Amino acid sequence: MSPTDAIIAERPEAEQPAPTDRPVVNTRFGDFTYDPARIIAMPQGPIGYADRHSFVFLNVPGAEDGPYKIFQSIDDPSLGFIVIPAATVDAPIEHADKLAACNYYHVAWESAAFILIAVMRRDENGQARTTVNLKAPLLVDVDNLWANQVVFTNNAYSVTAEIQ
Repeated sequence: MSPTDAIIAERPEAEQPAPTDRPVVNTRFGDFTYDPARIIAMPQGPIGYADRHSFVFLNVPGAEDGPYKIFQSIDDPSLGFIVIPAATVDAPIEHADKLAACNYYHVAWESAAFILIAVMRRDENGQARTTVNLKAPLLVDVDNLWANQVVFTNNAYSVTAEIQ
């Protein structure tokens, strides 16, 4: 199970709030209930959204078993990002850069998940295209439910790296 999946995975039945006790967030992707114990704190907010600090990972409707997830703001239900774990794409981030980010933010390597923000669109021929931002991934500490958007100084990373 990937670190991202571990955040989304259901807790044992005895630990779960009753479905009627779960908060609901109304998003552009639909209405979702979420477990308040799985809220990710993002003290600085994503780039461009510094005042948004609480997020949850949600499954994409109709693609629950796929690698893509929704990184949904609880502060602003209109703000959600399609994301994918960096480990699942064919555009890797250098190990040294990931390790430096973990050290800088004091995240244990075993607890770190690098998550890429994705953009899905159709090109001029109607073909589906997906790009990810390798330059500024989310670094999620899955044990402490904390995240920060890392901006790598390595110019080898694109903000629009195409993936298959």
